Amino acid sequence: MESWIWWFLMCWHLLILYFSPSHSLCHPHDSFALLQFKNSFTIKTSYHNYYCHPGYSKTTTWENGTDCCSWPGVTCHHISGHVTELDLTCSGLTGKIHPNSRLFHLSHLQSLNLAFNDFNQPQLSSLFGGFLSLTHLNLSGSNFEGEIPSQISHLSKLASLDFSNVFVRLTQLTTLSVLNNNLGGQIPSSLFGLTQLSDLDCSNNKLEGPLPNNITGFPILTRLSLLGNLLNGTISSWCLSLPSLVDLVLSKNQFRGLPEHISANSSHSLQSLHLSYNKLQGNIPESIFSFLNLTLLDLSSNNLRKVPILKFLDLCNNKLKGSVKLNQELSYLDLSFNSITGGISSSIYNASSINVLNLSHNKLTGIIPRCLANSSSLEVLDLQLNKLHGTLPSTFAKYCRLSTLDLNGNQLEGFLPESLSNCTSLEVLDLGNNQIKDIPNVIWKLLSLRGLNLSHNRLSGRIPKSIENLTKLESLDLSSNMLTGGIPTELSNLNFLEVLNLSNNHIG
Repeated sequence: MESWIWWFLMCWHLLILYFSPSHSLCHPHDSFALLQFKNSFTIKTSYHNYYCHPGYSKTTTWENGTDCCSWPGVTCHHISGHVTELDLTCSGLTGKIHPNSRLFHLSHLQSLNLAFNDFNQPQLSSLFGGFLSLTHLNLSGSNFEGEIPSQISHLSKLASLDFSNVFVRLTQLTTLSVLNNNLGGQIPSSLFGLTQLSDLDCSNNKLEGPLPNNITGFPILTRLSLLGNLLNGTISSWCLSLPSLVDLVLSKNQFRGLPEHISANSSHSLQSLHLSYNKLQGNIPESIFSFLNLTLLDLSSNNLRKVPILKFLDLCNNKLKGSVKLNQELSYLDLSFNSITGGISSSIYNASSINVLNLSHNKLTGIIPRCLANSSSLEVLDLQLNKLHGTLPSTFAKYCRLSTLDLNGNQLEGFLPESLSNCTSLEVLDLGNNQIKDIPNVIWKLLSLRGLNLSHNRLSGRIPKSIENLTKLESLDLSSNMLTGGIPTELSNLNFLEVLNLSNNHIG
């Protein structure tokens, strides 16, 4: 009886040891493969990458005669000892992965992460398609170039792929990121057979040519980013008609046109559309306004000539002409660096929700509408470098929320209204290059001011001592006026002042 109990306890003890995590000793085949892989590279401990902390490589402590399952970045199967996960992100690996590399002998790998190293690889090896057990593969940010081998399609168990183009058999893939590489050529049509993708990011590569036509895939894709490539031609209508798409980013390419017709039946999900820094020209098709939930449209830095109306609208740096018309729901409008003429439209009265209005660097004339000063929602007003004249509106709202008021480079004259003191949150006031004749006392009541520019006006008299009230002031420019007297000693009390320009006056 005692013998039976002894054998039972012995077996139980062995089973505990066998199935415990500490039992796993690295399989010698895998240990040799890892050491050979490490030794095939130069390890740069000073390797710097935006996403990495410099001065550390996970392979530093990898040594022969030690258990590789205890090495940083290595995870083994708890029974067989085979390496199942290898994470060498930011390890300073510098060199090429050769076809005879022992890395490809790690046949039990389920997760492989080699992101943010420096492989400087002219072509991704087709042998990566031999990791048939892989569920996670990340090769991003490691200087792979050229086309992706079709053998990657053999990785039918992949659930997460970060770097590769997409191929036909990756039917379970839900997220694909290939950003920040040097991938070239056209976007392969096989990419669009991944029906489970919800997020696709191909930003900052060298993809070129027009987008494929007649694409019917991506039924649940919510985000698509092709930012920062060399794509050209007309933006395909399918991009704007994906049934679940919420965010579409096509900025910084070479697209020249938008589709004339967009399916209204598939336009209910899109909320943000980024098309800036392309070569779009002509008029914006009216069908782009059929997106019922679109709240952000960025068309800045193109060659467009028509002004649409939305809640958030950025059309700066185009060739827009004519007048400005605003709608009631608009909260952000940037039409700077265009050729807009005439006065500021009376439709500004309807924009009761506007927070940011930038009409700078245009050819606007006339006076500043009183409603802009009366607005209790406006936080940034930038009208610099136009041809506005007259005086500032006499009544600023009692609950003025302005933080920035920039009227530099116009033909404004007269005095600043006392009601400007209602703008207690004003941090930047730029009235330079106008025809203002006096430093108004109201300015010294704007205690939140950090930047004040009254240069190139017709100011006369002495700099008032009350300037010491502006205790948060960091920049003060009163140059090129007709100021007299001395420099007030009170300026020494402005502890945050970094920039002071009093040149070209008559200060003694």
